[in-house]
Amino acid sequence: MSEEKKPYVLSDNATLDDIDDLPEFKAWPTGAYIVTLTEGFEAKVINEHPARELKMELKEVQEIKPEDLNEGEEQPKPGDVCSTLFLLDNETGAGFLKAAAKPLAEFLGTKSLSEIFTKTKGMVCLVMLKREYKKDKVTKKVDMDTSYVRIKAISPL
Repeated sequence: MSEEKKPYVLSDNATLDDIDDLPEFKAWPTGAYIVTLTEGFEAKVINEHPARELKMELKEVQEIKPEDLNEGEEQPKPGDVCSTLFLLDNETGAGFLKAAAKPLAEFLGTKSLSEIFTKTKGMVCLVMLKREYKKDKVTKKVDMDTSYVRIKAISPL
């Protein structure tokens, strides 16, 4: 969970280097990470589709292979945020949600979606992610500017 916030005060002699960078919010490279599930499975509506979002704040990078970083890309740093969406009005989205929630449910000792959705808030997990890129449905051309992550494995710590 997050620590108590302290007042942010800069002296008159401060430089831009004295100010921390903002955390980045993007699709992380394929790899293994220790994360905090900041909001659990948060209810959303995406283009009129019911969904759940699982937002993760990076605590530590466990493994990223150099070939999984795009040219010039740096690996994520602690505090960076990434999320994945589960669209619930189709079998694929619901199936991905079930696969992600199952190990968390076993850890919590429940099968209740309501309990899983709320009790995972603040949970620390080891997560293995796979970054994927949007493809044009007709040409099958990969759009390197539009990426998302899929949870391949998740384990509460």
